[in-house]
Amino acid sequence: MAIDSKTISINAADGQTFSAYRSRPASGDAIGGIILVQEIFGVNDNIRAASDWFADQGYDVIAPDMFWRQERDVELDAASEEDRNKAMALMQGFDLEASLGDMDAAAGILRADANLAGKIGVVGYCLGGRVAFRMAASSAADAVVCFYPVAISQDLATSTGPQAPLLIHLGAEDHLCPPEAQAAITEHVQKSASGSVTVHEGVGHAFARLGRSGRAEEAAVAAEAATLDFFKKHLGA
Repeated sequence: MAIDSKTISINAADGQTFSAYRSRPASGDAIGGIILVQEIFGVNDNIRAASDWFADQGYDVIAPDMFWRQERDVELDAASEEDRNKAMALMQGFDLEASLGDMDAAAGILRADANLAGKIGVVGYCLGGRVAFRMAASSAADAVVCFYPVAISQDLATSTGPQAPLLIHLGAEDHLCPPEAQAAITEHVQKSASGSVTVHEGVGHAFARLGRSGRAEEAAVAAEAATLDFFKKHLGA
């Protein structure tokens, strides 16, 4: 990851530090905070662009390096087969429970910022969507949005349901989340009055990634608009 003025250091619970990308609104004061949780390719151009976009909407955004316990500052290209293989290997060795503590540490930075007027939200993509889903079951955030989360079906049996308002965006043709999994996720989430799932037709996994076009662009724009409305409702404006 290229080190620039937006790179910060966060203290983990065990005393070690890890990096994160922080993007703030140009005005200085934020209407709320967002923890943006990466997909399996690290804090790359895609995640930085997403962070900057949310900052342009008025949020103070922190995107932590999730893989730092395995390898620091991972930045991979989804279009590269070699990078995809490395990303899958990193995901297999990923410590989900430890990462939840890292997200709490990132949230603590936002909550301590005097320029932050509102509450804290979480946005997670892919693997980060699973982390975000787990955070919705705790008091770690005030509102949570998951974009095409992976492997959350295995969390449903042990989850009591979302405690924070939760919105999940799924692609109808996501090969990583087949129709039966989508149905189970929807049934589980909708047990909560503040939980909802939107299935976007005609798109698969990662439809909101940087460089999208066509139907993916349409679905991404709709999902992002719904996300902003969701945060406006639950985080304040």
